[in-house]
Amino acid sequence: MTEKEKYINEINRLKAENRDLRKKITQEYIAEYKDITDYGAIYDKLDTLVFLTDKDTFEIIYANQKTKSKYGNIEGKKCWEVFENKIEGPCDFCDYAKRKDDFGKKFNDLNREFFNKDENKWFLIHDVLVDIKNLGLKRLSIAYDIDKQKRLQLENTERTQNIHHIFNNVSEAIFVVRENKFKFINKATENFFGLSSDKLLDKPVKDFLSSPFKERFFSTINKILNSEIKQKRFYFKVIDAAGNLRDVRINTEIVTWKGEKSILVVMQDITKERQVRKKLKESEKFYKILFEYSPMPILIYSEGKIVLFNNALKKYIKEAEFNYIEKVLLEELVHPDSKEIVNEAVKKIENGTDFILIDNIKVFNFKKDTLNVSIVISAISYKSKPAYIVIINDITDRIKAEEELKKTISVKDKFFSIIAHDLRNPFNQIMGFSELLKEDIANNDLNRIKRLTEYIYLSAENGYKLLENLLHWAKSQTGSVAFCPENINLTEVISEAISFYKINAERKNINLTFKKNSDNDCVFFDKEMFKTILRNLLSNALKYTSKGGYIEITVYEKKDCFQINVSDTGTGIPEEQKNKIFDESEMFTTAGTDNEKGSGLGLAVCKEFVEKNNGKIFLETEYGKGSTFSFTAKKCL
Repeated sequence: MTEKEKYINEINRLKAENRDLRKKITQEYIAEYKDITDYGAIYDKLDTLVFLTDKDTFEIIYANQKTKSKYGNIEGKKCWEVFENKIEGPCDFCDYAKRKDDFGKKFNDLNREFFNKDENKWFLIHDVLVDIKNLGLKRLSIAYDIDKQKRLQLENTERTQNIHHIFNNVSEAIFVVRENKFKFINKATENFFGLSSDKLLDKPVKDFLSSPFKERFFSTINKILNSEIKQKRFYFKVIDAAGNLRDVRINTEIVTWKGEKSILVVMQDITKERQVRKKLKESEKFYKILFEYSPMPILIYSEGKIVLFNNALKKYIKEAEFNYIEKVLLEELVHPDSKEIVNEAVKKIENGTDFILIDNIKVFNFKKDTLNVSIVISAISYKSKPAYIVIINDITDRIKAEEELKKTISVKDKFFSIIAHDLRNPFNQIMGFSELLKEDIANNDLNRIKRLTEYIYLSAENGYKLLENLLHWAKSQTGSVAFCPENINLTEVISEAISFYKINAERKNINLTFKKNSDNDCVFFDKEMFKTILRNLLSNALKYTSKGGYIEITVYEKKDCFQINVSDTGTGIPEEQKNKIFDESEMFTTAGTDNEKGSGLGLAVCKEFVEKNNGKIFLETEYGKGSTFSFTAKKCL
């Protein structure tokens, strides 16, 4: 039983109780003309307020024990002084009665409700005229306590008004169906169908349903009434006021309407909702395709963990680490060099910036490799929780390409700088000496011709060496040098280099020797690179060693490699210049003991080639006493 039904039952019970009491008093005790004492004996036994008033003076001439216990001795007082707390009267009933001469029949059964403010209670006062022996016609009043009944009635009225107010102000159409007809409708139902209540009530519901749904609706209603189905929510297509088909969702409940079993229907127009859902579904499909098949890695980060990532990110993760990824903190993937800029970007996002693009930062992938990336960060909501979406563009290859391009441009600039400056000098010397040689041939000066020929040879040789180093260096910088490591014999290669520079050594009266501490002298090295390294080291030793000096090549066998040393008794290198000689960006060079020229590229080429073959190159020098250049080469495989 509903609360409303309980209230109605209680009200009806109280009404019946009061009606029976009133009938008992008026019929059984007032029908006969009795003395006041007879009435007193009867009324004192009642648990109801009973009092007798003069119909002309309105004075209370009798009150039963219940009335006296509640209000004291009230006989002789006016009724309005006691019950209505008024100084002056009369009350509405008394005043009306006074103005009527003959009211026997008219007022012989008059009821009036009275609210006692002092007691904060409602009473129902039932007034009848009785003929008392020796007193004449008097007014007998019986006051019933109807406070509970009245309050229930007021509450029920208020609830009913509120329900009607709610029904008529909600956006959902609400109506009651019985025998497949409208029995009650609210304002929203009128608005939906575009018809007033008088044109809808008692009209068949089928008239407003789309044809395919008519039979289904009737079948559903009957099954609900017969408790054949427990489902309470259904979907139909309904024809609205403009004749358009509308998608609706209805919720049903079995109710009692005016004493008969009926169906309460709450109907919601979900046409726009379905259109939105359809568009949302299409949009979700579109963005899912973008998300899943984007070539750029995308991840969503929420509540301190990665909650979603696309296929493009998987190539940076080992398959065994897919479950581990959710435990990774995003800040753990940011390289220390880039943490500050990322933290600043996140703060801007938290302060309301829509999105932040950060170009060229360093991050770690899940394999702990360092990558260069550009990222876009934006705040979103993911599953009703705040989150960040991070779109990653791996620009590692681009950065490498840019660095290679810068390097290539730098190589080109240096290449042309050397050509413009250093390579021009040998050719100028050759041209100058050739001009002098023409004159001496005319004068037949053989000694001078011999000297000039030697100068021309030396200039051509220096130009060749410079050009050779320049080409080797340029190729190494652009990655176009062929790398072919193989097993080579140290003795053969070193002996070949010594033979090549023997004439140069004899010209400066320099003793050039070779020593080794092992018969095993096989190394795994690119042969042409090894020759280039050795030629550069020997050339520098000859250039900076004075006449009568000493150059020694030694080979020492170590655990897994050989160390090749080229030592001289030349000028040595100042301490402050030691760190420059292997740096190609410095292009450091000085004139030789016979004023020989160089480009500063030779040792840079040596360093590049040694490291290419997994070796190391280093220097020991003492200014004014000489230098030892050493490099290592792996033993044969």
